[in-house]
Amino acid sequence: MSDVAAGSKTYPVGTIAKLLLLTERRVQQMTKDGVLPRVGRGRYEIVPVVQAYIWYLRDRTVGGDLTGGENLAAAKGRMVQARARIAESEADLLDGSLLQRAAVETAWERVLVALRMSILALPTKAAPIVHAAPTLAEASAVLTTVVHDLLANLSRIPVYATGADRFSGTDPERADKPTHPRAAAAADDIGVG
Repeated sequence: MSDVAAGSKTYPVGTIAKLLLLTERRVQQMTKDGVLPRVGRGRYEIVPVVQAYIWYLRDRTVGGDLTGGENLAAAKGRMVQARARIAESEADLLDGSLLQRAAVETAWERVLVALRMSILALPTKAAPIVHAAPTLAEASAVLTTVVHDLLANLSRIPVYATGADRFSGTDPERADKPTHPRAAAAADDIGVG
């Protein structure tokens, strides 16, 4: 073992790796990255290397690299951005420009149930009228009218949620129209199958 400067001992990479509980390759990589100081080719002084390694570990845990090169400032920045997105979403919910998933699902469920019931009721409603039609053209006209009525009834179903009645499907402007599919069917004298 050679001394580079008077009174300072240097050690090979293998000794430094054992001391720091690292592989020789990792010590070489950290030296290349400027983390660990090297005195000469493949030679290290213990005190500066240990101090540099301690500072490296402190920076990683206190304010530098957390995982994979990510630093604390970047993590805090992402957290601030996430909180801002949450606040914007809450504001959008309050002003009505954003809907809650549950409200949308409830509205679509109501529409699909009404559509299913209307389609199932179609033969019961149309069959007697079509059977009594003297010509094919009149039977076709009757079916067209029944389908248009069905579509018109479906268009009156509210597909939104507002205020305290968010999940009830009621709307003060449509208070005269039934909002539940069975109520809509009963109001239109459509048999529900």
